[in-house]
Amino acid sequence: MQIIGIDEVARKKGHKYFTVIYDLEKKELLRIVEGREEEAVAQFFEEFGEQAKNIKAVAIDLWQAYINVVQKYRPQAKIVYDKFHIISNYHKLIDKIRRREFRGATKEEKDLFKGKRLLLLKNKEELWGDGEERLKELLENNENLNTVYLLKEQLQALWNNVTLPSFLSALRRWCALARESEIPELDKFATSLEKHSVGLLNYCFYPIHTGLIEAYNNTIGVVKRKARGFHDEEYFKVKIKFFRQ
Repeated sequence: MQIIGIDEVARKKGHKYFTVIYDLEKKELLRIVEGREEEAVAQFFEEFGEQAKNIKAVAIDLWQAYINVVQKYRPQAKIVYDKFHIISNYHKLIDKIRRREFRGATKEEKDLFKGKRLLLLKNKEELWGDGEERLKELLENNENLNTVYLLKEQLQALWNNVTLPSFLSALRRWCALARESEIPELDKFATSLEKHSVGLLNYCFYPIHTGLIEAYNNTIGVVKRKARGFHDEEYFKVKIKFFRQ
């Protein structure tokens, strides 16, 4: 057990979560703990004891509780911030800017926004039918949305850099472009990337991400649907561990 991933999955409405911990090399579940607080995740490191000392790298999102626990129990391990969570956060930024631009648009301009939300979140190669033309029409008529869309493509390309110097150079260039846009949300996002730059750059040493365990999280979703009516959390966790699609 040297490379692990820590992720969360909602267990019910009201911000109730499980934390799931995986061995990314063996692609197997190590532990499911209730909650995503520091105390909950610390259970894993305490239970695995000596084995946990072998951990060299951990793929996680930017959730501070996860970061704190890893730094406390395995300070020598490299934290690798999950690229899919970064992109997901950027998608939320795009949607926030889209809503703001819509509110400030004229009646005629608002017509351009209709049915375009998902198009903004897709990559060009994912568009089909008249999707590309419809998106192009919106971007040509809204400078801010055009900027955040182009920067989305460049953000995704950061992880194509396999060496530390190239990744660092691309990251600095992206943050500079984000600030040149003078869009407040982009400036804030760039600041967050800079704050977490070490964990982003660690991808060059350990190209890992929690996307490798997304399939298991999908399995958890199936169990959740099948287990409606069960109130025993321990039973639910056992069902997750041994469920097979």
